[in-house]
Amino acid sequence: MASKKKVAKKVKSATTQARPTPNVSMALPKVREQVVDKTRQASLRNFLGQMKSAGSTVMVASEATSTYGLRRPSGIMQLDIDCAGGLPAGGLCTIVGPDGTGKSELLYLYMAQQQRLQGHNSRLAICHTEGQFDFWRAKRMGLQISIPRSLIEERRANRAARNQPDLTTEEIEYLQFGIGDFVFLGGTSGEDTLDVVLAAVASDAFGLVGIDSLQGLIPQVDADKEMDEREVRAAFATMITKFMKHYIPLTAGLSKPNYTSLVAVSQVRSNPDKGTNPYAPDFVAQLARAMKHYHLIEITTTSGQQIRKAIKGENVTIGKELKWKITKGKAGAHDHVSGSTSLTYPEYSSNGRGIDTIGSVIITGIRYGVIREHPSTGKALVVRPSEEREIIDSSPSIAALQAMMELDPEFEYVIRQEILLAAGVDCRYQ
Repeated sequence: MASKKKVAKKVKSATTQARPTPNVSMALPKVREQVVDKTRQASLRNFLGQMKSAGSTVMVASEATSTYGLRRPSGIMQLDIDCAGGLPAGGLCTIVGPDGTGKSELLYLYMAQQQRLQGHNSRLAICHTEGQFDFWRAKRMGLQISIPRSLIEERRANRAARNQPDLTTEEIEYLQFGIGDFVFLGGTSGEDTLDVVLAAVASDAFGLVGIDSLQGLIPQVDADKEMDEREVRAAFATMITKFMKHYIPLTAGLSKPNYTSLVAVSQVRSNPDKGTNPYAPDFVAQLARAMKHYHLIEITTTSGQQIRKAIKGENVTIGKELKWKITKGKAGAHDHVSGSTSLTYPEYSSNGRGIDTIGSVIITGIRYGVIREHPSTGKALVVRPSEEREIIDSSPSIAALQAMMELDPEFEYVIRQEILLAAGVDCRYQ
């Protein structure tokens, strides 16, 4: 176990200049003293009392709540920085993009990171609308859910039929291993399913609820008759609008706080404005107007170059580049920033996972001057650039530091927080 003892050792200047901490007291506006208008003050108190008696939700700003300081990280360090630490608690965010660009994988990554942070206290739910849930795909993205016994036996039978070795006891234990609670949500129609999602959010029992995907939610009217594309869109928009009408009051912060993050996956369609406006995006998300205007962060995914490697004399595709762009950023996120990461097919990765989130911490930490390699000893230093001091004991090497983060989530959390601090991001995860 790595030591987390703070030290006051000075280190060399960072390669990346840290942002200075602003002096908030110097920025306070000067307010001219005036005589308090007691008549209007009394009118305000009367108004608040009348509205509360009538059952309306009104309050002065100092009594309101906000849950946005609590974030749900993906584990991809630079993406989390771009999203002000992650997706905000108590809000709706969307992951949109064309088919095959990693939208579901990114949703699973957010869920897996919740498990890593919360351990057996993690409570996750998913509304999977596109056929049956792919347990194997989710497991390969690091989501620790117990594979059903029937699927394990099916895999063992397939291996036996091919004269392959049976699964070992350790392999079966890993497949049956799960962290926290993982719940499936559903209904007989799109409306019924969204009612279940709404109830899950209202319960505030879950840290994160995912919908994969919105386009798989079929309105009841769709199932009853044939409709053209315009009618289908209208029925979908009506269904989502009704959902948002009940969802918004739950998370507006004008009653008790709600900490459930709702993450919806959505397809895109070609942008009809692209022909007349060359600067318009190639795709637009298929979101109903009510959801489009209320969601806080929209992450658009696209596929980059294939990742290829020579294996046994053959040039094999072992993965692809997952590219993201924040196409809408509220609650502290930054609009129109983009980045990418490598999505390796699990059978070719060293740890059997699609995305190396720990590696992303190393790369981003070096970029922000938090992680440094000692020029003579090769030891890995974790530094707070604003104070030019080590915050934990040095590690034998960068590789050793990465291994310790993999084994110890709390140790990883300390380093992530230092990188967020150096990037000027203030949030909490637990």
